[in-house]
Amino acid sequence: MLRHILTSTALPCPAAPALGQPLIVASPDGRVSARVAIDAQNRPTYALSFRGRDVIAPSPFGLAFERYQTLSSGMAVQGSSSRSGADSYPLIGKASSVRDSPDNYRVQSGFDFVQSVPSAWDETRSISGALGEHVAIARRKGRDWYVGAMTNEQGRSVAIPLTFLGSGKWTANSWQDGSSSMEVLRSTVPVAAGDTLQLKLAPSGGGVLRLIPSR
Repeated sequence: MLRHILTSTALPCPAAPALGQPLIVASPDGRVSARVAIDAQNRPTYALSFRGRDVIAPSPFGLAFERYQTLSSGMAVQGSSSRSGADSYPLIGKASSVRDSPDNYRVQSGFDFVQSVPSAWDETRSISGALGEHVAIARRKGRDWYVGAMTNEQGRSVAIPLTFLGSGKWTANSWQDGSSSMEVLRSTVPVAAGDTLQLKLAPSGGGVLRLIPSR
């Protein structure tokens, strides 16, 4: 649940096609259509057609990076899930916003964190992460810091060293996954810049912190 509601800011994300079910997007007049599917080897593929005839035959996806090795051969889909609407994900940038109907969030545990998240940031820092496994990001607005972390299908505990905090005493409010997908565990502890907190992430889950100077 925290992966969808509490992890930092909202990023519109189209649903991935369920395994074996192609996703087709067509132009308003229906003449141009794009198709995304999973082939027999679990590889994501795409195709483009015009007036019912293939312009681009089904081709496997690849990812090209400016500074890293191209990912193409050996890519496979390990699993998929989909829903309607817009989920919440960490977004590295200057602005952020909460999407979807607000009524869907007000009844959920942890909505108080969503209400506290700023719409713009002064600073962003990467805490830890591994491609395809987990990510943890800290973002600052004024003197307050917000930390969001999420993981893949493997649950894990992520260490959050608080070295980015300034001097003095701080209060850390945390929201973490509970024993069920709808349960959120909240806690408040005093911390300082030399401390390290642990965020326990459920499989496909997440956790967040809000760190504010103590008065």
